[in-house]
Amino acid sequence: MGQVNVTPSGPSGDGAAAAAGMGTGMLMMLIIGLIILLLVFWFLLRPMFFGGPANVNVNVRSQDVLDALQFLA
Repeated sequence: MGQVNVTPSGPSGDGAAAAAGMGTGMLMMLIIGLIILLLVFWFLLRPMFFGGPANVNVNVRSQDVLDALQFLA
């Protein structure tokens, strides 16, 4: 009879499924973390570094304020 050589192809069964699940979970956490960091940069750090002047002059006539308050009452 001939000889049959069998080579295992790595982990099989539940071990492979658990390893794949852990890898997917870690990838999702990494993606969510990157999204959170980008949002923090966009809303907090971007205006500090790339914003315009800090003081903006707005001229409002007192009559306009009184007219607006009449609509609220």
